[in-house]
Amino acid sequence: MISAGFKYQKIEEGDVFSNENKDYNHLLFLLEGYMTVNFNEFSGQTMHGKECVFFPISADVLCRAVSDCRVMFFSFEMLPDSFNTACRSYMLEHDPAIRTTFTTLPFISPLDDFFSLLLVFLRDGLDKPVMHQIKGEELFILLCSFYDMKDLYPLFRPVVGASPNFRVKVMRSYRAVTNTRDFASLLGLEYKTFYRQFKAEFNESPYQWLLNQKARHIHFSLSKSGLTLDDIRKEHGFKFSAHFSRFCKEQFHSTPLQLRKQLHRKQPT
Repeated sequence: MISAGFKYQKIEEGDVFSNENKDYNHLLFLLEGYMTVNFNEFSGQTMHGKECVFFPISADVLCRAVSDCRVMFFSFEMLPDSFNTACRSYMLEHDPAIRTTFTTLPFISPLDDFFSLLLVFLRDGLDKPVMHQIKGEELFILLCSFYDMKDLYPLFRPVVGASPNFRVKVMRSYRAVTNTRDFASLLGLEYKTFYRQFKAEFNESPYQWLLNQKARHIHFSLSKSGLTLDDIRKEHGFKFSAHFSRFCKEQFHSTPLQLRKQLHRKQPT
């Protein structure tokens, strides 16, 4: 996946790809084909042609093409202000009743027309920064014009907030810290200011939020094959197996081995 802008790609059956640049948000539009998706705590999900999915900054993603696929990626830093405001208004009214789930968005016909013209631009050498900027703005106008917010908000929920710049800084940097005071220092903030701003933006303490992110990334690691439990323990900063096992029991009510077996049973064959 690219840093910013649009990229069209053909992916052959059996190929695997991920979001290599985790400093950007990524929209994946599956123009044609069928693929499976592991995304943070969501394992063994499926996508069909004419659907899109959203991967926020720092997300763990691993996709496998079950058939030959045609894909359009759109990578960006922040939601447009007007789109974020519309999502936030919906959030303030409805969010307590919305569960976090793996969400895909089916295409509507204007999107087909949008991508047909975009492919012409990319093919005919109009692949310039200004084109990506204008077409990105147009994409969000289409989404806001032709979809209900009840369908859009669950997709973009991870990046909707009152302070988008602060949210982007948090999401880009949290994987480099192990405690909340280092987190505040990394962002150049006095701890009390950081705590107050973080709680207002994410509606939970920095400590609890970091725990939740760590659990998501561990869940993803356990869903992958080829990594030993010891590899995963070390990757996520646990010195002792007992500490790693206790964390998994607290977060998932399962040992790492039990959770790994559950996740691998869910993977499509």
